[in-house]
Amino acid sequence: MAKPNKTSLNSSDPMAFLQAAATTAQLPDCLQIAQLLQEATGHPPRMWGDAIVGFGQYHYKYESGREADFMLVGFAPRKSGISLYIYAHIPANEALLPQLGKYKMGRSCITIQQLQHINTAVMQQIARQTMAHLLAKWPSPGT
Repeated sequence: MAKPNKTSLNSSDPMAFLQAAATTAQLPDCLQIAQLLQEATGHPPRMWGDAIVGFGQYHYKYESGREADFMLVGFAPRKSGISLYIYAHIPANEALLPQLGKYKMGRSCITIQQLQHINTAVMQQIARQTMAHLLAKWPSPGT
């Protein structure tokens, strides 16, 4: 039996989470990122698991049978910086990365230190392209 996805949508307040989890230096950036990602995706911020603010959702099902709902894009304040969960491993997004600004690429995220060091319009474009890619790859049932 497949283990459940621990990063699932819940009813916790994302703004309360950011107030509690972000450092004093991170909080203004996190609030602005929440606004920018909401604008880019058209979805309000919602909590995924206990530590990620996500926007939108899609349903995936792998050939192995594992399936779950997951956020389209998201972010989280971390000790190492602010992790942006925007999918950069598609050609359209990889082409934009040189224009993004100062960041570190992780296995599943892009980490920034300060929002002022990145091009927020490029971040929003990557988020939009991520959303389009995921929804095309995993269309909702009946679409």
